[in-house]
Amino acid sequence: MTSTLFLGFVTMMATVVIALIARYLNRRAAFRVLAGLSVWFIYALLGYFGVIKNTATRPPGIAFLVVPALFFLFFLIVRSSASPQAAVAFPIWIILCTQCFRIGVELFLHQLWMDGLVPPMLILEGAHVDIYRQRP
Repeated sequence: MTSTLFLGFVTMMATVVIALIARYLNRRAAFRVLAGLSVWFIYALLGYFGVIKNTATRPPGIAFLVVPALFFLFFLIVRSSASPQAAVAFPIWIILCTQCFRIGVELFLHQLWMDGLVPPMLILEGAHVDIYRQRP
């Protein structure tokens, strides 16, 4: 049940991203972003099928994730002149509102914790690493 809901959540978020890209970016920039999104989904499939965690292969499976990510960061962000135009194409309220997806992710992590599939450090009640709060 949780996996089905999560797939629906990912599909909904991908649909929102694609709609925003089609609305605010020109055709060339939209194609680049959608190509990058497609590659990202391929990496998700590599993780799902266990290629990434396989350390017996040469190179280790994690190399299939780290090396292309570094190339992406260097060539498409550092070397591209389209990045600043793509960044200012979206209104600031859209960029801020898209962070609402974190609520859904937190709910899924909490459900996975209740099912015993993730440690309590990954949920809000645990030592969540990206939320700062003072402990009493």
